[in-house]
Amino acid sequence: MPNAEAVGSLFAVAFPFGIVSSVFTPPSMMPQWLGAVAMWNPVSSTAGAIRDLFGNPAPHRGGWIEEHALPMAMVWPVLITAIFLPLAVRRLRRSVADHRPAGPSTRSRSAALTLLQNNLSAYLSCYAARMTSESLAPTALDLTGMFVHAGHVMNTRMAAALAAIDVTPRSFCVLAHAVDRDLTQAQVAELADLDKTTMVVTMDELERAGLAERRPAPTDRRARIIVVTDAGRDLIRAGRGIVDGVHREVLEALPEDERAVFGSALARLVGGVLANPVESEATVRRARTPKR
Repeated sequence: MPNAEAVGSLFAVAFPFGIVSSVFTPPSMMPQWLGAVAMWNPVSSTAGAIRDLFGNPAPHRGGWIEEHALPMAMVWPVLITAIFLPLAVRRLRRSVADHRPAGPSTRSRSAALTLLQNNLSAYLSCYAARMTSESLAPTALDLTGMFVHAGHVMNTRMAAALAAIDVTPRSFCVLAHAVDRDLTQAQVAELADLDKTTMVVTMDELERAGLAERRPAPTDRRARIIVVTDAGRDLIRAGRGIVDGVHREVLEALPEDERAVFGSALARLVGGVLANPVESEATVRRARTPKR
């Protein structure tokens, strides 16, 4: 810009682009002609793409360009640069030619301008490639990563808390599911979400500690019913307050009015779409909790 007045005039031209856009008001709620202008405003595409990437899409979408905000946010900068870059270089060349006397240095200036144009073209190509790669960014919350991480952290918090009574979260879970229910080992394993091998190892540990026993089922001598001993009951009484305290501590990190909503939503997911594993040819192993 040659002077401050030119900068001020540029602001006056650019300011309407921010106002007549979907940044503040959806185009569908504007007068028809103004909505069409706002819809094709490059700023609207950029704002719509940012909302989509952050998982907060605009509630009102009235046209193709709004439904494809992310690709248009990449197309607009390339298109604008492709139009105005040659014009800017041409204007620069003409300005240099008009204000500099012709002489031996004319060729060097022309070479410098050519080099500038080539560098800008290379930058434009790199920018377009970068924008294309950025379009591969996720458009939804990474629920898998968050659930896996949250589950691991909860297990570590629970293990640290239950270490005070010398029991692991897995053993406590088996005891809590088996007490006073006359369930077989397979049934408890299903309730505790343990595979057969892990369940056998856990029961071996509980029997050695005198916390539970395996007894033949009255109706099927091949099956074994898990019976919690008196020592196991005492452990459950001591551990219940610890477990509830860990859960309460995590929930208290949320505002009070969000705790019930979070618990209800999580219960619906676990009892609904996330209730049963999906059959797959690929082997999916359970996450292992390291022994302390």
